[in-house]
Amino acid sequence: VVPADAVAALKALSRKGLRYDIVFLDPPYERGLVQTTLDALDALPLADQNTLIIAQHSGREPVKNGWQKFGIADTRGYGDTVITFLRGNV
Repeated sequence: VVPADAVAALKALSRKGLRYDIVFLDPPYERGLVQTTLDALDALPLADQNTLIIAQHSGREPVKNGWQKFGIADTRGYGDTVITFLRGNV
C-alpha cells in the first residue's frame, strides 16, 4: 500500500526496479484517475504478462482497452461499482 499520488508513486517504484504480480487500484471515482493510472502502468516497467491488475471504479467511468502490456480479462458490476480485471498480453 502506497498512500500517495498514484502516478508519482508508480514512477518512484519504477525507479527502484520493482515489478508486481498483483496491482489493486481504487482511485476516487469519476475523476479520470483509473484510466490515468492504467496508462502510467502501461508506460512503466512495473507490470508484465503475469501481472493481475484489479481496478475498482464507478460504472459511470468505464475503463477503455488498448494498452500495449495488458488488456481487460473480465468486468463485474456491483451496483454503481465496477471491478475490472486486467491481465498481461501474452
